[in-house]
Amino acid sequence: MFTINTADKIIQKSNTMRKKIELTDRDTRKKIRETFGVSPMSLSLALNFKRNSDACKKMRKMALDNGGVMLQETK
Repeated sequence: MFTINTADKIIQKSNTMRKKIELTDRDTRKKIRETFGVSPMSLSLALNFKRNSDACKKMRKMALDNGGVMLQETK
């Protein structure tokens, strides 16, 4: 994938894989938030792989163990 910036220089973007865990059940999301004592935003950042602390890894594991689905997208 390529993009052209305003100076007409071609910049190559890396083909990174985006991942996220889809968890639509509100009760499960609430249970995870209460277990780890985090805000809805903190859980969202963890499930979208924007943070990678040990607690985030544990939240992602709990989400997957409770019905979450791992989604991966290549760009």
